[in-house]
Amino acid sequence: ISDSVSGISADGFFGCKNLKTAVIGAGVTVLPLNLFGDCSSLTSVSFGSNVTEIVQEAFSGCSALKEINFDGTKAEWNAITKGNDWDIGTGQYIVKCTDGNISK
Repeated sequence: ISDSVSGISADGFFGCKNLKTAVIGAGVTVLPLNLFGDCSSLTSVSFGSNVTEIVQEAFSGCSALKEINFDGTKAEWNAITKGNDWDIGTGQYIVKCTDGNISK
């Protein structure tokens, strides 16, 4: 998703069974409801510290998820507002931050 995109609709990639990786540009600040819901082949997602909210079930059912590449610090990751069950049904991913990793 290009840096010029400022928002993504709910269910934006819902059910994209063949999606394996996603890179979200700097213009997006909210990862909406069910953004990657049931994307069962998704293994890697990358986004920056511009993201301030991950809405409920944004990654629901992403059972193959292995890594979230976050271009920010662990403190910035922890400061992101995360909705209920934002990562329900995900794999045992690692959040890779600029200053270290955080396990699920």
